[in-house]
Amino acid sequence: MHSNLNLSFCHTIQTDEVCRRIRKQILRPVKCYYCGKGHQYQAMLDRHINVHHRKETGKAKQQHPCPVDTCPKQYARSDHAYRHAIKAHDWPPGGIKSGSRGNVDGGRK
Repeated sequence: MHSNLNLSFCHTIQTDEVCRRIRKQILRPVKCYYCGKGHQYQAMLDRHINVHHRKETGKAKQQHPCPVDTCPKQYARSDHAYRHAIKAHDWPPGGIKSGSRGNVDGGRK
């Protein structure tokens, strides 16, 4: 989004703490109206509100259980429940078929 943004001036005239705040304001322009946390995109803000501010929005907190029947764990996001099942339970037996679930790691390696 801001790959061509030049912030090199920052270290020549500002302290590291001030530079960090400047970068955060520029790179995270979409602010949460409940807590003020900045996000890069509106979709990230929407996900943040669904996970952290369900009470304020009047929606019941949605829980996604681990798909392994014997596991009692629940997560606010379904991709976290599936990631847990894969890492903690070696789920599903036989592995995930390509394209069947998408990227359950959220893009992390």
